[in-house]
Amino acid sequence: MNKDQNNAKTDMSRRKALATLSTAGMALLSAPFLSAASSPLPVAVRANDPAHSDGIVNIVDFGAIGDGKADDTAAIQAALHSGAGSVLIPVGDYRITSTLTVPDKVTLRGIGRLSRLLKYFNGDMVLLQDTAKLIELEIDGRGKSFSGRGVVIDSGTNQKILDCSIVNTLGYCVEFSVPAAGKISTIDKCLMYTLTPANLPAIKLPESEQNGDRKIISVDCGGGLLADFGGCSTVLVTNCNTIGVIFKPASKKVSMIGNRIAGGTAGINVEISGLNHTIIGNISATPFYIMQDCDGSVIMGNVAKIVDQSRGKNKVDSDTPGITLSNNYGGFHADSSYMVLGAGGTSPNAGSISFGDGTGWKLNIGTSVNKTFVPKFTFYDKGCLRFEPMNANHAAPGSVFTDTADKKLKYKDETGLTMNLGGSVLGSQPNSTASDIASLRNDFNALLSKMKASGLMRT
Repeated sequence: MNKDQNNAKTDMSRRKALATLSTAGMALLSAPFLSAASSPLPVAVRANDPAHSDGIVNIVDFGAIGDGKADDTAAIQAALHSGAGSVLIPVGDYRITSTLTVPDKVTLRGIGRLSRLLKYFNGDMVLLQDTAKLIELEIDGRGKSFSGRGVVIDSGTNQKILDCSIVNTLGYCVEFSVPAAGKISTIDKCLMYTLTPANLPAIKLPESEQNGDRKIISVDCGGGLLADFGGCSTVLVTNCNTIGVIFKPASKKVSMIGNRIAGGTAGINVEISGLNHTIIGNISATPFYIMQDCDGSVIMGNVAKIVDQSRGKNKVDSDTPGITLSNNYGGFHADSSYMVLGAGGTSPNAGSISFGDGTGWKLNIGTSVNKTFVPKFTFYDKGCLRFEPMNANHAAPGSVFTDTADKKLKYKDETGLTMNLGGSVLGSQPNSTASDIASLRNDFNALLSKMKASGLMRT
C-alpha cells in the first residue's frame, strides 16, 4: 500500500470516528490546527447532511481559503445559503469582492479579530436580513481604497451584532437605512469607527420613524463619533465610549445612560434636540447644549457642562411636560467649569445660574412675557443685588423695588403706601464695587428705620 492510499485510509477512519461526535463539538476544531500528516477535516459539516441536524457549517468546507489573496466571496455566500443556522468563519483573512447577504435567522460567526473579512470592492460589505446575527468577526472596510458601508439593515427585525470589530469604512459602519428596519435590534460589545471618525459617526439611524426600539451597548468608537440619531424613535445607548453623538430635531426618545463622551479634546459639542430624551449619568468632556426644539426631556446626574439654549421654550409644569435639569455637576475643568440653567442660555439677560466660569456668576429671577424671559431681580457673585425698574402700581405690597419714574429704590408697605428708601440707586453693572455694597447697606438700614417708625417692625 502506497503512502497516498495509507493517508486516504487514515482519513476515512478519522471521519468514521468523528461521525459519532456532535457537530457542535466538531465546531471547536479548526482545520488550520490539524496536522499536515492527516488530511484536514472541516470544522463542521454541510447542513443538508442527514446525519447532522444542528445546522452548523464551516466556510472552509465550501472552498474558502482565508489567505487574504484568494477571493472567498462565493464560498462564504454558498455556506450562508446552505440552509445552516450557523456559519463558522475560522481564523484567517477572507477577501470578499461583493456584498455578503446573511439570510433570515442565520448566524455568521468567527473567532474574534482572528477571523477577518477584507473588502476589495466598492459597495456595502454585509446585508443583515430578519433576525440574522454577526458574532465575533472583524470587518475591515479598507476605506482608503474602497467606498461603501460596513453593515446595512434595510428590513426585518431583531438583528444582532455582538463582539464584532467594524472599522475603516468610508461610509457608516452600521446603517439602519429604512424606517423601522432593525426594530428591537442590538449592537453590543463592539469596536466601530469610520475612516473619518471625527466627522462621520459609526452608526446611522433612520431619518424618520414611529418606533425603532434599538439598543447600542458597550460600543467603543476608537476616538470617533458614535451615532447620528436622525429621526429615530426609542433607542437605548449605554456604557459606550465616544467623542460625541448627533441629535436632530426629528429624533425621539433617545436614552443615553452611563456613557463616556470625550469630545472636549476634539472641540465637539453635543447639541440635544428632539423630543422626550433621557440623558442621565454620563461623564462628558463635551458640553451638552439644550436646544430650542428639545422638549419633554430629562437631563440629570451628568458630569458635564450643561447649557440651556431653549430661550424659554421648554416648560416645566403639570400641563405641559417640559425639560427637567437636575443634579448635573457642571465641572470638567476646575477653573472654568460652570452650569447654566434657565430659559436663556448664555445671554447676559438670560435666566441662569452659573458657577466658576471665570467671569463670576449671577442668578436672575424673573418671569416670561410673550414667551421671552424677563429678569426682575438679580444676585451677583460679589454680594450685589439689582432690582429691575418697574411701575410702582405693579409692585406687590410688602416689597422693595426700583421705581421706573425716578429710578429710586422704594418700599411699598401692606397698605399700599410707597416710601422712598433714599440713598443712591443700586448700580446695574455686573461687576459690583465697594460703593455698591455700601449703598445697598445704607438703603436697607433706611428701610429698617422706616419700618420701625411705621410700627411694622419691633426692636
